[in-house]
Amino acid sequence: MYVLPTRELNDGNRIPINGLRLFQADVYIGTINLVKLATREGYHLFDTAQLYENEFKTGQCLRLSGVSRQQLFITKLYTTAGGRS
Repeated sequence: MYVLPTRELNDGNRIPINGLRLFQADVYIGTINLVKLATREGYHLFDTAQLYENEFKTGQCLRLSGVSRQQLFITKLYTTAGGRS
């Protein structure tokens, strides 16, 4: 298995520089297989966003991947849904 390059964060953790964007990952079974394959190949960084409307499916797929939550990085893009303060 190829080891993906990482970068050190301020807290000492290392985050992979490559990840998987889960945009339009709305076909549940296909997404499960995609996430399982990605984690098996060493991907532990997953990008999502509220706009994608797939948070529940993403969570389920990551849970089914067999990789512990402590090993995963979930990044999120925020939309302007909340408006200005």
